[in-house]
Amino acid sequence: MFAVLPRNASADVQWHFGNIYGLPENSQLIPLPTNMSTVHSTSLDLFISADYEIRLFGDPVVIHGREDPITAVDVKVEVVVEEGVVLGNDHFVPDFVDGWAFGDALGIELTSNFGDWEVVGVSTSAYPEITLQVPPKFHLVSGQSRRLPISLRQDRPHPHYTELPITVSLIDRNTPGANTTDLQALLNIRQIPALHTLSRTELSSLPPIRQTYFAPHASFSLLLPPLNVSAPHTLPILALHGAGVSLNSPFWPEALPRQEHSWIVIPGGGSAWGYDWRGPSARDSFSALEALRRRLGDDGSGAVVIGHSNGGQGAFYMASRYPDVFKAAMPAAAYQSAPLYVPNTYSHGGHFVDPDLEMILKASLVGGDNDVFFGNLVRSRVRVVHGGSDTNVPAYHSRTAVQVVKSWNSYADIELLEVPGKDHWWDEVFTDPERAEVLSSLVNKPVADTLTPNDFTLTVMWPHESGSMGGWRVSEVEVPGRLSRVRVNNGSTISTTNVQMMSYTPPNGSPVPNSFTIDSQRVDMATQSNNYVFEKGEDGIWKPSSETGTPSPAGPISRILLSNGPITLVVPQDEACLSAAKRLAWALYTYLGLDSRILADAEALAEQQRPGAKLAVRGSVVVLSQGRAQNRYGWEVLRRQPSEFKFGTHSSGGAGGEFELAGRRTFDEEGIGLIFVHGSEHLFVHGTDTKGLEKAMSAFPVRTGTPCPEWMVICGDAETKSFGGLLGAGFWTSDVKDLLASRLVRRSGPFFLALLLLLAFHGVKTYLERQRHHGLPDYKEIRAYEKRLPQHKMNLPWPEGKNGRFLRFLTPYGHIGFNNQLQDIIMSAQLSYMSNRAYVFQPYMWNIHNPEPVELDGGHYRSNCIPLNAFLSGPAAGGRFGPGTGITKSGERAPWEAPRFVSYDWYDEVCPPERRKYLDIAELRTHLGLVESDRGPANTTKEMLMAISTHLREMDDTCVTLTGEQVFTFSAFNTRVLSTWDLFQESPVLNQFSWSPLVRGIVARNMHLLGDVSWWDRPRTAPATDIPGLLAIHLRRGDFIQHCDNLNHWAAVWTGWNSFPGYRDKFFTLAEAATMTYEERLPYYVQHCLPSVDQLVSRLNVVRREWELGGQSGERKLKRVYLLTNAEPEYKKELKERLLANGWEHVAMTSDLSVEQPEVEVDVAADMMIGQYAEVFVGNGFSSLTANINLLRLGRKNPPFTMETESPRDALFASLLGKAVQEPVQVDHAVAVCIQFVEVQPDVGFGDVLAQRPLVENQLVDGHPSI
Repeated sequence: MFAVLPRNASADVQWHFGNIYGLPENSQLIPLPTNMSTVHSTSLDLFISADYEIRLFGDPVVIHGREDPITAVDVKVEVVVEEGVVLGNDHFVPDFVDGWAFGDALGIELTSNFGDWEVVGVSTSAYPEITLQVPPKFHLVSGQSRRLPISLRQDRPHPHYTELPITVSLIDRNTPGANTTDLQALLNIRQIPALHTLSRTELSSLPPIRQTYFAPHASFSLLLPPLNVSAPHTLPILALHGAGVSLNSPFWPEALPRQEHSWIVIPGGGSAWGYDWRGPSARDSFSALEALRRRLGDDGSGAVVIGHSNGGQGAFYMASRYPDVFKAAMPAAAYQSAPLYVPNTYSHGGHFVDPDLEMILKASLVGGDNDVFFGNLVRSRVRVVHGGSDTNVPAYHSRTAVQVVKSWNSYADIELLEVPGKDHWWDEVFTDPERAEVLSSLVNKPVADTLTPNDFTLTVMWPHESGSMGGWRVSEVEVPGRLSRVRVNNGSTISTTNVQMMSYTPPNGSPVPNSFTIDSQRVDMATQSNNYVFEKGEDGIWKPSSETGTPSPAGPISRILLSNGPITLVVPQDEACLSAAKRLAWALYTYLGLDSRILADAEALAEQQRPGAKLAVRGSVVVLSQGRAQNRYGWEVLRRQPSEFKFGTHSSGGAGGEFELAGRRTFDEEGIGLIFVHGSEHLFVHGTDTKGLEKAMSAFPVRTGTPCPEWMVICGDAETKSFGGLLGAGFWTSDVKDLLASRLVRRSGPFFLALLLLLAFHGVKTYLERQRHHGLPDYKEIRAYEKRLPQHKMNLPWPEGKNGRFLRFLTPYGHIGFNNQLQDIIMSAQLSYMSNRAYVFQPYMWNIHNPEPVELDGGHYRSNCIPLNAFLSGPAAGGRFGPGTGITKSGERAPWEAPRFVSYDWYDEVCPPERRKYLDIAELRTHLGLVESDRGPANTTKEMLMAISTHLREMDDTCVTLTGEQVFTFSAFNTRVLSTWDLFQESPVLNQFSWSPLVRGIVARNMHLLGDVSWWDRPRTAPATDIPGLLAIHLRRGDFIQHCDNLNHWAAVWTGWNSFPGYRDKFFTLAEAATMTYEERLPYYVQHCLPSVDQLVSRLNVVRREWELGGQSGERKLKRVYLLTNAEPEYKKELKERLLANGWEHVAMTSDLSVEQPEVEVDVAADMMIGQYAEVFVGNGFSSLTANINLLRLGRKNPPFTMETESPRDALFASLLGKAVQEPVQVDHAVAVCIQFVEVQPDVGFGDVLAQRPLVENQLVDGHPSI
């Protein structure tokens, strides 16, 4: 938002909406706040309050290499001297097919620079067969833009139109008797031959057809006709675009697979960003479908809905709110809900708001949270598409969506189609043959085979934005702001929650019972009908009604946007109110494509149809007022239909700006704003003065994500405390919810970081809400250390300094854990080292789209951005390599020292944009002839390292940035990574790997838990050699109950560093796993993922005995166990007790570590260091944490321990948790093997196996375990 104020003069601040999304330019006419001098210069100050929209500007650390968000603001200022009304640039006209217009609406944009103008006529003289008509009294006020809706009627076809000239006639409303002003618009027409005359090839390449309609404003959508237009049509497909995608771009239509018999409807949703496919955007979509049906003469119903990204969540929204309409859906890369996509947990107002009020504010947003309504999908066919490496919307959104639907009905026909290695968007999201076939199957067979039609639950938040499910529909709720549910059992037994009125429309062919049982009450059906209405009386008894009923309106303030005509903004004779109306009209038009008209209160009163009639003009009405500027229209509305708010109630009897709430309190202070809905059509926006009016305006929900219950009272504290400035809020019920001690939320969208600018008349003060620590370390010293690294100097000699060679990976991580990132860091560092370039290291980040702390289970938090040196030291984090580590251009070792790695801050300084060379990874792979694939043939990771490093060494560019997808995908770390071992064996990246002082400090402080030392005798430093007598075991629990099932579904194998060919224990290869079914693999994955306590105790006893037998008598003795684990407390307690009972002297675990405040977030690295230095380590073959520990142990020249276990079943059963080398060797360090067999029936699942006990205990025969 922005404001223009005169310097050195007082004036009321009027905030204008900005154009944050860069939508098609629609300039605002800003009246100058003071008369301009023709003699002296006049100074005006421009104040800007800017949101940081992460979808537009990206993560500041990744994009700009700094923590502070950078908001790019483009300011265009033009002095307008032209008077009158002009044509805008945003017109539209339908395409003509076989000479006929494919639609009945035209849109011509008009802008009034000065004056109030009314359209008195429109005509086209060129084509007499076309008749045009405009609505009566269409007018614009000074500074307003509107799209003139023109109704088109055509008497006969004309296939030769190429242009349509239109004359728009207007008069100046303020000049009686003035001559008309004519504006000439020339609209280009696209002619398309009759579709049935086009060949299949011509239809497949035909650009989308533009159809127009009234929704109720003039609108248009795009259509892709079926390839077989003459055959009967199957269900149409509604294809919803993602955020920021315009219908003027061919991008979205080209991404959709043409269908054999189905039309594809591509709505615009009002604008490229729209309303997240809710409210007016949803209405536009329904209007587009209905317009096509009318044109095709199709009286059917139903559709298949698909979409990508924001359109994917829109597909979830449509399918879960209108399940009887959208019988099948295919969302792609969709987020479940905005709070799960970008949490609003850390919003600034949360520090001040009353918790009771906060719940009301959240309730106003729940209607947009798809996950709450996933149970409505159990009768639908849903295929959910997601890229497995999506860095924008993590794949867990889709995985969880499928799980939630299945939890409502395990037979629900919903499947996850996760595509490994794909990011948020790829060109074949829908056109890939496999997914295109899936879409065709949904169209041809939208009804699920597994449908259980008689048992389901319908969940509703707001009845006005929800349809029916199985014929049942909620019409009215008992308590607004709470969920309503209708549970249907056996088709006739109904139970309800928070439902006041509902209806039942029998699906085609469905028999209607003679009676229903509703909430244990028998309700007899006297007559047969196509629609039954049930209403709960004051006595709680359900009764049938022959009337449709008049439900009481309920829903957030945003429901006012669902207008049946232009939104009318009614203002008194007051400049402040008129300015507010103009600004609101601009925002509605720019952001949502909604038309609005501005009327004086006297004009609005005159438009009533007859005495006693409802005063509302067509569509929604917004009533603005402030101070003593009474709105006569609004006051008359409240006189006829009283509200809980009463105006002009001051004891002095004056009708000022004060108002009263339900007789409880009078608000007469300066700067108080009020906004509330009244009935189904009116919204009141009021202030006790001009400042209060601005507060009320700030709460208007122009964009989604703005909490907006049915009424809010706002005070001046909102400027500094966001929704901590709310005095009251609630929904209209019989018991008004008055929360006088609460505050207002002011959040302009669900995707914004907290960036608040406090503005004052004397200047602008920027207040950036920093990361809330929640008791977390701030890492200031470590960040300062990274900035002060000695290699960060311009005057250093080559290959460092200003002429140094650098390599940055602009392929950010997102929503992957520390160990996944660590393996990528090590590999990227190796690539940089082999390229003779300084690796540009970056922090560890969980969510690249939100720098705020991450909330964990139990209300705990962790930092989202942690500097790398909090975890690591050594070359990988900027330490020295030492002499003789340099790399020549040919790839040989050189006598000089390799260039030290640098921070992203230094890279931005030493490598200005003009020096940077950007290389797209996908294009580079193609150029080098490299193939990357998750499952198919692909180059080894070594081949990729060698080829890319050679290319980078030979480049003369000093500052190289790699962009696009990840250089090393997850599949690069499967068995393909083993090819790099000969490179890492001699690499200083691995051999000089070191943990940070924070990590080493944790281990040193806890050595009494690990070694033969007392608490008093603990060493000051962490060990540099093995910890004698310690067996460390990585025991992964928690999320593995679900993840093990995922591993089986994916036919996953052990991660790369856990799969050395020399290891004796082996798991399936990818090829072997692929030949087996899920059920065939199930027993093996069960026993290798979730060991029982009995299994672990037995197996560790075998490991201990075998290890001790492998050395000289009494030379090696394992006495202590350390558990690297996230297991549940009961499991850990039982395991510890059993191990101690089996002769282990001491058992410690992750939760026992003493960790001080600066170390709380790096304890996972302390676990890893303990595993790295334990005498014996037992790992988890599927885990990247285990893989990294194995690599680090090997980097210390520690070969794995061998157990010569003989068993005829070894070919099928690999180790439960570990691995071993093939040949028996005498070694001093070990990675131990655990093998434990459980007899598992084919129908036993992952949860069931936890309760099983091993059927055969391990025994030692001649010093070796046998089964």
